[in-house]
Amino acid sequence: MKNRGLRAFLFFVVAFFLFLGYLNSCSSNRPPTKPSNPNPSDGATGVSITPTLSWSCSDPDGDPLVYDIYFGNNPDKLLLVEKDHPTTSYQPPTTLQFDTMYFWKVVAKDDKGDVTEGDLWGFRTLGLSVLYEFPLESDTTAGPIFSSPAVGPDEKVYMGFNGGYLVLSPTKTEFVKTKTFVQSSPIVDRASNKAFFVDDEGQLLVYPDKASYRISNRPFYAAPVIFKDHVYVVDSDGQIFMVEKSTPSKFQKIASLGEGVVASPAVVDDKLLVATVEGNVYAVELPTGTVRWRKNFPGERFFGGFAVDPKKNLYVAGSALWCISSLDGRVLWSYRLRSQAFGSPVISKDGVVYVGDVSGTVYAVGPGGKPLWSRTYLSPIFSSCLLGDNGLVYVVGGTHLLALQPDSGELVSFVELKSFVESSPVLTSGLIFLADETGHFYVVQALSETIQDPESSWPMFQKDWYHSAAR
Repeated sequence: MKNRGLRAFLFFVVAFFLFLGYLNSCSSNRPPTKPSNPNPSDGATGVSITPTLSWSCSDPDGDPLVYDIYFGNNPDKLLLVEKDHPTTSYQPPTTLQFDTMYFWKVVAKDDKGDVTEGDLWGFRTLGLSVLYEFPLESDTTAGPIFSSPAVGPDEKVYMGFNGGYLVLSPTKTEFVKTKTFVQSSPIVDRASNKAFFVDDEGQLLVYPDKASYRISNRPFYAAPVIFKDHVYVVDSDGQIFMVEKSTPSKFQKIASLGEGVVASPAVVDDKLLVATVEGNVYAVELPTGTVRWRKNFPGERFFGGFAVDPKKNLYVAGSALWCISSLDGRVLWSYRLRSQAFGSPVISKDGVVYVGDVSGTVYAVGPGGKPLWSRTYLSPIFSSCLLGDNGLVYVVGGTHLLALQPDSGELVSFVELKSFVESSPVLTSGLIFLADETGHFYVVQALSETIQDPESSWPMFQKDWYHSAAR
């Protein structure tokens, strides 16, 4: 009997201590550490619209962890977007919006049921932002800039101003002084990597030669055009000059239209297209200077140049947007605008034409003249729109550079400048270059990497980075 009682007692003692060990093991489980080290960091700006979220977290007992992820625009009403996520990184399944604030939170859970909630984190996605600005000065006085930048094959940016022209490279900024205003936009010859400017005294300026050649006794406001071995320039009285590209001292006048010309010309096949202030469009044969056809648009005044589609139809805007045949000037369709347009139309790879007017309205017009949308923003538009490789439409309304959705015109992002802009912007390597009427030059962080393919569209003033204006 004694042995039986002792065995029972020992069994009770062992069971009791085993039970205490079990209780102790249950009570000693520690919860996960608090999620930390968020990427993007809390308060980050300029974040990609396709980010990968990541964080740090561990369990002091080595227990396996899973995570509940909360995400959204409203910090007070975050959505549970992923439950029991097995890793410390997560990519939202849809593309985020540009220039938008997002919030997120991570809750860590171990397999024992313990939970640790992380802090609320936030970041803003990429938006337009001014990276750099400086005044272009002539004799210490900055003046208005009407010239649009052009970009060469070596990524140099060229632009005229009121005392000469600017050459901007990644390593330096060079000012080439002249005696007069360079209002016209330059053009870059891809073959020689030379830039050609024209000025208010009728001169052709060549860089890097830093040479000047008197071509006309009248000012030049329109950009030059390169076609084959010649540079063609049209002065303010409609005189057309042909200049040898390799030897600019050799030139000749090939035609005289006798009308005011401000708009930059374009080339289709062997024809130079010129729009005049008096509302006429001319097709001039190159190199002879023979006028192939002339089309009058009663009541119109053309200040902006052309866009040309892959079928070689022309688009030009005054108080209406006109689509005409480059063969004979026949009007294919027109679309009435609210007010006068000063910039050139641009054409997307999908055949949508974008143009703005001085009422501050941007228009998207589809094939055949079908209106798709129009949006009125802020203040007058004097320059051309610009199309990014992701479809975004950039336009300057008043003192604001805007990025718009191509299918609706809805505002994506904007940045404010110091003054109105008549200089059409250019986009390359994720940067937009433009200048305003107070003489300030801007480098802006874009939301696109580059322009749309110039082979299938006409994504900016004078077609492409070089202002080639030819199809």
